[in-house]
Amino acid sequence: REEVAVIKSDYWGNITVTAVVREVDGKYMGFYPGDIVVLPGRHSIKVRVTHSLGMLGSLIGHKSVELYAEAGRTYKVNGALIGNETWVWIVDEETDHVVVGRDPFPSK
Repeated sequence: REEVAVIKSDYWGNITVTAVVREVDGKYMGFYPGDIVVLPGRHSIKVRVTHSLGMLGSLIGHKSVELYAEAGRTYKVNGALIGNETWVWIVDEETDHVVVGRDPFPSK
């Protein structure tokens, strides 16, 4: 795994809001892809963010972002729907730093 990077979707930790990688570099990744392995370098990532409203249905947004993946790193894709805006941010799991986008819910 030292020569590749891993991208993870966020759909196990939060039932209400999910952020799922739908495409990488224009290639469909499946409905709920597992870990996505990519070569180091720049990648275009299309993310689907879903906010479940229970019996009322769901709100859905899509956003494309660019990630410069580094070998040996694992990245977690996060998302939120706030007002009419779809937010996507990617965190390096080792450092816990946001490397793409901006977390709309900073802890500090």
